[in-house]
Amino acid sequence: MQVWASTDSNPLLFHAFTGEPLSARCNRRIHPAADYVLFGEDQVRAMPGRDLCERCTTKVAALSKPAALTVPETDEAPLYQRAEVRHAAVGRGRRVHYSPSNDDTLCGKEVTAYLDLTEAATRAKRGDELCARCFKAAEERAYGISLAAASPLTRAAAELVEFVEAGEPVRVVTEGGAEWIASECLPGRPATPGSAPRHAADPDVTAALSVLAPDIRLATITDEHDYSGYGDEHDETAFGALVDPRGHGRVAVYWLVEGLYLSKERREPHRAELGIIAGKMSAAGWSIEKPISGCVFAWRPTTEGTMPGGCKCGGSFTGWRFGLGCGCSDRTAVEA
Repeated sequence: MQVWASTDSNPLLFHAFTGEPLSARCNRRIHPAADYVLFGEDQVRAMPGRDLCERCTTKVAALSKPAALTVPETDEAPLYQRAEVRHAAVGRGRRVHYSPSNDDTLCGKEVTAYLDLTEAATRAKRGDELCARCFKAAEERAYGISLAAASPLTRAAAELVEFVEAGEPVRVVTEGGAEWIASECLPGRPATPGSAPRHAADPDVTAALSVLAPDIRLATITDEHDYSGYGDEHDETAFGALVDPRGHGRVAVYWLVEGLYLSKERREPHRAELGIIAGKMSAAGWSIEKPISGCVFAWRPTTEGTMPGGCKCGGSFTGWRFGLGCGCSDRTAVEA
């Protein structure tokens, strides 16, 4: 039977106490009065001017429900069996958690120790609580397993979701080349190597990729991929060169690592790889803008081996973006 007692700080409020030494169910730091007397719940309710701690009342009511460790009268297996999980402890906490045996709990904490059924039952009897988040996740997991038992396809989907929740980046390609991005559980969006799909047919892009491939690895991205890192729409598996058209024979070539063109730690470009890209494109007749910063800006050579507009200086071409020419003494393009 659950016992109740008041405290020295508030003799009119009664808490539910358990354990040895006695501590309140609502807060382990609360202890009964020095001259405490233990009462039953009905006795306290009959006392005028006395109240029961609401949090203690809620926890006592929860403990009176069928425990997740026991087998219900319906002969249904206990939750830990239906969800295919084990009982676990985290640190010195007094909550019991569930874990799918991957050293993490269903609520996302690192497992300190696994508990056998006897240990879990002992902790339940002494008043330790079952983690609410683990309990909810276990119920959802058990429901998914029950559905999967009736459908091999559902079972495969459940295993895929579990793999993604473990933090593994996954891309699944089904029949006909249709792609599903598992991390979002959405129908896959088109992804192409070396450029965004919307730029795949651009003549400047295809010309640049013909120079880079197959010696240079190409990053595969979707149109929604944000390689700047300021948004959250990027695939961390994207790794390699990425060509972005800038018009009139000019392209920008980035080097992506974990989906970004700048390093996560220092927010700096990958200069060594960019230098290799610049050297390869220069050897193929492309003119490279100096200096190289976050990417390689390169100009596609014309059939005559000169830059667009007839410029032959080989210097900085940033002025072309504004229709000003390159700034050298060759003014052919501007005069035209």
